[in-house]
Amino acid sequence: MKRLLTSLATSSLATMLVASAAHASWSTPRVISTGNPSPYALDAVAVDSRGDAAAAWETVSPWPVQSGGRRCSPSPTRRGCFPVAALHLAIRLADGRLVSRLLWRARTDPGLNVATVIGHGEATIAWGHTELGSELQTEQVAHGPLVGAWRPAQALRRASGLDPFFRYPHLAISPTGAVLMTWNGCSRSCLSGGQGVRVAWRQPGRGFAVSRLVGTAPLGASGEFDSAGTAYLTSGCSGRVLLASGPGRPFGKTLVFSRVPVSSMTLSLSGPGEGLATWIEGACSFDEAVGETPGPVLLQGLRHGSLGPRHLVAPLSQSMTAIASTVVATPQGGEVSWFGYGGPSGNFAYQAAVGRDAAPGTTEVVNDGLIELAADGAGDVLWGSVPDLAFPSEMFMRTSTGAEQRAPASSGTSAIAPFGRSATLLWRNGTQLELSVWHP
Repeated sequence: MKRLLTSLATSSLATMLVASAAHASWSTPRVISTGNPSPYALDAVAVDSRGDAAAAWETVSPWPVQSGGRRCSPSPTRRGCFPVAALHLAIRLADGRLVSRLLWRARTDPGLNVATVIGHGEATIAWGHTELGSELQTEQVAHGPLVGAWRPAQALRRASGLDPFFRYPHLAISPTGAVLMTWNGCSRSCLSGGQGVRVAWRQPGRGFAVSRLVGTAPLGASGEFDSAGTAYLTSGCSGRVLLASGPGRPFGKTLVFSRVPVSSMTLSLSGPGEGLATWIEGACSFDEAVGETPGPVLLQGLRHGSLGPRHLVAPLSQSMTAIASTVVATPQGGEVSWFGYGGPSGNFAYQAAVGRDAAPGTTEVVNDGLIELAADGAGDVLWGSVPDLAFPSEMFMRTSTGAEQRAPASSGTSAIAPFGRSATLLWRNGTQLELSVWHP
């Protein structure tokens, strides 16, 4: 479920793609790699208000047939029987130039979990991996100017005992360029308890400070900023959201959207202390054989830093079970969507417009499978297909004036600028990786 929620917030879905010519403000697609992208890892992208974009991906060599004169097992344990995984970063500058870097490579079990942000002339990338032959788990970061030399990667924390849930680093960038990194962690040894979310900050031009454990934060919490620089920690499996008044400040305030177990918790910000949140009132599950607990879909607005009335968007249905919900907030209101399995077609998707008062409007069936995925700081909205429900793929930008500008590929890994007007799309075309940027 955590993977599904992450793919919904960032549309990080790597699938077979149908490319077409770029439209309007989308740039001509740029091939950034001709190697074999890894089938074990999701790609990561980011874009800033200028139209600079960063893309990170893993490549992997063939699995060795033998090592040291001995045949390798299909489930190897010896280091020499693992492939070489490499982490790459490409930066497409707003003027069209391309800068590529090899950041890390090692013989390891492939499947890096990668995150990246870009802004104020710098890019930051984070990844987590497990050391072969041990339970040692490492979070690493690298950062530097868009053009020019970078310092070697920095290991922020090594721990053991929280696998597989530790390997989800998240990055968020503030309006001033400060970067917040979060990941699941522990006070000392994860085997002895003390679990929570570790946070680390860095200011532009500097490295990350020592990480700190936020013991009150729910596991899986990731950060985001509003346009005033307030930081929010939100987990898809908790109705509590933690706030810090600015970069480097403690997460000392809590917004309580729900006191009962929830899943698919999503917070979308549209201004200083402004936004919308939606969730399903039913507990998360980390067991794929069990799944989430079904429940009703709820919606609540955030205005001037305070919570508004709570709205029931969709009641619990015996014939159709919602597996996820998402919301996109804009200065004009927003849209809430929910989807799952059941009904005559075997799957369903619904949506409702949300007014300035954060109240949902009339529920509509999403016959074409297209929903709002994210909005930039000016209210331009990225639309795409509902993940994993077999709807036809399509992606486009709908500008704040209502114009629709179709993307040069029907799906992929996307990102939108949290401040300013930009979006980017990365897709796999055979063995190639291609990138386009939307910047009016």
